[in-house]
Amino acid sequence: MPQPSTIHVEDDAGRRHNGLARSIEAIARECTLLVENITDLPLLHRGKGHRERLFTTEIQELAPSVGHRRAVRKQQQKLHSREGGFGLWPGSQTILSAWGGTEILILPKGLRHAGFCNDDSRLHLAMAHELPWSTDGNFSAVILDLFGTLVAAPTVVERGAAAAQFADVLGVPSKAVETALSGSWRARHGGQLRSTAEVAAYLVARCEAPSFRAYELERLMGRLARERLQADASLLRALVELRQRGLRLGVLSDASPDIAETWRHSCLFPLFDAAVFSCRVGEVKPAPALFDAVLGALDVPPAQILYCGDGGGDELAGAERAGMQAVRVERRGEPDALAFGETAWHGRAILGVEALPRLLNTRSPQ
Repeated sequence: MPQPSTIHVEDDAGRRHNGLARSIEAIARECTLLVENITDLPLLHRGKGHRERLFTTEIQELAPSVGHRRAVRKQQQKLHSREGGFGLWPGSQTILSAWGGTEILILPKGLRHAGFCNDDSRLHLAMAHELPWSTDGNFSAVILDLFGTLVAAPTVVERGAAAAQFADVLGVPSKAVETALSGSWRARHGGQLRSTAEVAAYLVARCEAPSFRAYELERLMGRLARERLQADASLLRALVELRQRGLRLGVLSDASPDIAETWRHSCLFPLFDAAVFSCRVGEVKPAPALFDAVLGALDVPPAQILYCGDGGGDELAGAERAGMQAVRVERRGEPDALAFGETAWHGRAILGVEALPRLLNTRSPQ
């Protein structure tokens, strides 16, 4: 029978979390010296009661609001573009109880007394920041979603602008194009339409435009696909670092033929060992056939793979059903970026792909 803990952990509703309290108490016995080394501030005497003084008022479960996450993401992007990375301020220490479990930010009282942790914006940055997690060398590969993860997911406005360009080429109202695009999502992404030329011909027919417009529409679709596959320099650096650690990388995406055909010409292509697109497999997420295809292409056991995506298409649960571990990223792009088939996710989450090198902070097996 476990002994009751001398540390009390309660949530906002006043519920006690005794198991978490006991875990924190065990952690306290191990990390006192670590916190002192990081902060250069001596903690209180390690005799009776030091654990209560250290932890009772210094624990925050990391559950930032949507507004905080959006604000932090903007700050993250600015720091990445200027410095190529960022971290928590000196003096904080993070502990993860288990994969997908509670994340705890420990702020020794001495830091507040010294004036280090009195800025709410910095505290929110820490609470929303992706935190290190030791992989124990378990992962040999990472599979990433494309839209919303590696590149920005489109917004309603951007989709409308593309439809307007289609309409100009076809000589039809934008509304007709938007209707044709919405009605053909499954056909374009699920493999019924196998090439950009077939998609162009289909849209021409649906919009009742002259058939000779199909070639010009095909060229426009290729150009827009190249624009959509542009990736941030900070993300490319993160992928390079993962490859330098010996990790194999794969991409798995619900994508239409224009994206699949343009992939080889993108800046992302050289960084990936395998790429699987739904239009080539004939299924959309979370169909098992898609995960089987990318696992086969990488030739890595699923237990050694981390799946990373923004959650569209129920992909995270699909990855777990395929035997992988999964982590959600905040959707890349604007706050109103589009997502299809998204479901609730209560597992591990990080702010972006740029966090993966820190998250996977041990070297992968070769």
